[in-house]
Amino acid sequence: MKKFVSHMVFIFLVPFLAQAEIEAHFTSENLTIEKKDSGTYTYKLKPDSRVVGDRIIQAINEARESVWIAVAHFNYSDVAQALAQKVKSNPRLDVRVIVDQGDLAQKSHQGKYLVKNGIPVRIWYYSFRHYHPYSKIMHHKMILVDGKTLITGSFNWSNTAETQNFENILVLNRDEHPEVLQAYVERYEKLWQQNRGVNDAGVASFKQMLVRKKSVPLHFGLFYKNEIPLSYDEINDISDALAKACGYNSFFGPDGLRNRIAEDHVC
Repeated sequence: MKKFVSHMVFIFLVPFLAQAEIEAHFTSENLTIEKKDSGTYTYKLKPDSRVVGDRIIQAINEARESVWIAVAHFNYSDVAQALAQKVKSNPRLDVRVIVDQGDLAQKSHQGKYLVKNGIPVRIWYYSFRHYHPYSKIMHHKMILVDGKTLITGSFNWSNTAETQNFENILVLNRDEHPEVLQAYVERYEKLWQQNRGVNDAGVASFKQMLVRKKSVPLHFGLFYKNEIPLSYDEINDISDALAKACGYNSFFGPDGLRNRIAEDHVC
C-alpha cells in the first residue's frame, strides 16, 4: 500500500519493518511529461529540480557527529561541495567516503576534490587494471548520518542519475528501524577496514606480498579475495613498489608498468 503526501511517499512493509513509515524519493519527480507537435510524448526536466540530491544534502547539513558514505560512483558535484562545506563548518565531524575503483575512470569523479577539502576517501581496490567482468565491485549506495539516519536505494551519486535515470532512495531512522541501521553501521565498518588489519598493518602486508610474488593475478580481488579500501597515496605507493619489483621506475605514466601488464598477471 502506498500513501502519497506531496513529494514524499510512505511505504508500509509488513511484517518485515513492523509497519513503520519509510520516507522515499524518486528522480521521476524531477520530470514532467509533455506532448510534442508530432503527437508523441517526451520527458522534460523541471528547472532546478534535484529531489534526491537535495535530500542527501539536507541529511549532510543535519549531521552533528558523523557522515559515512559508500557509493559505487561519486560524480555529483553539488553533493561533494555540500560535504566539503559541512566539514569546513565542523572540522571535528567524522566523515568517511568509500567509492569503487571503477569510478576513477570517470572525468567527473569527485574523490580528489574531497581529499583536497580534508575528507578521507578510500578506493575499493581489487585490480591493477579495471575490467568490469572480473571486478569485485563495491556497488553500495548509502550514507549514514550520525549512525541514526540511513539513505540508500538505487541512486548512484551523479547528475546523470538525478536528471536522466529513474532512481530511488529510502530514508530510514534508527528510532523506527534500529536493527536495519545497526546492520548498515556494522557493514560500513567492515567495508572501511576490509583486509587493512590492526593499525592498517594489512596494507603493508599486502604491499609486501605483491612485491615478493611479483607474478600476481591482474585481478587480485577475484583470486586472492584481497579487495581492499585504499587511499590515493596508498594506491600510488603500492603500485610503484610493485613496478620497481618488476623492473620499472613507476606503475603509472606512459612508460609505467600498467601499460605493459600481461594478460593475466602483472609481471
